[in-house]
Amino acid sequence: MKRVIYLQPEKPLATKGQAQKVAHGGRSDIKDHLQSSKHKKSLACAASSSKLTSFFKTASSNDKNLDLAAKEATFAYHTANHSLSFNSNSCSSKLISKFFEPKFSLGKTKCEAIVLNAIAPLAQEELKEDLTKSNYVSVSMDASNRKDIKLEPIVVRYFNPNSGVQVKLLDFISVAGETSEILTNHLCCVLLQNDLNHKVIGFCGDNCNTNFGGVKRAGQKNVFHRLKNSLEREINGIGCGAHIVHNCVQTAVDSLPIDIEALLVEDL
Repeated sequence: MKRVIYLQPEKPLATKGQAQKVAHGGRSDIKDHLQSSKHKKSLACAASSSKLTSFFKTASSNDKNLDLAAKEATFAYHTANHSLSFNSNSCSSKLISKFFEPKFSLGKTKCEAIVLNAIAPLAQEELKEDLTKSNYVSVSMDASNRKDIKLEPIVVRYFNPNSGVQVKLLDFISVAGETSEILTNHLCCVLLQNDLNHKVIGFCGDNCNTNFGGVKRAGQKNVFHRLKNSLEREINGIGCGAHIVHNCVQTAVDSLPIDIEALLVEDL
């Protein structure tokens, strides 16, 4: 057994992971296998191949590697902060590595992983820490559908003594529908998860019947009324300022003695 390098006394298999039958010729079978081209080719491949672990970074990093990682994370934050496509990083990363940093590598897959697994959890943790220090908050919500997916972002507005008034994204998931009952239940669940149900003093939304039940806000089957009943107290209802200005301008234009559309066509 000592003369055969690739066999181990405690294991009947070769170290390369392939079984070798010796029932017929015994030691002669082993010698024949050692002289075979298949075995020699396997030895040559093993000598020229690198271990799989050599392609992975070690757990310990030096200052240069940490500096490079910080640059890549900063550019990933830049991509998310400006709502850029992850696909654009496949091109931008090549330009940066060619012009500035040869080892810079931030394709779409790596950029997405950094944003989802590093930046997003950190931002959520910082937001929760800020909200624990705030006494009052207001929440805003509006539908943002993408094809057949009904998205419902929820934004929270609060005051931070160090940075002033802040507006942050609290939740952004898909909902089953857009009825006032579904939206209210979803909003109340998000508020309860973030321990904000006792801090809400205002609700902001689009001036539609689903949110406020009309101009007079006299209806009861809307998000604003259902939210007040859920919180068991009065809160401020804040409509969309852009829609209010639009309605005011439209009413003013309708009362003018001239045709604005005809006037614009003549000017063009």
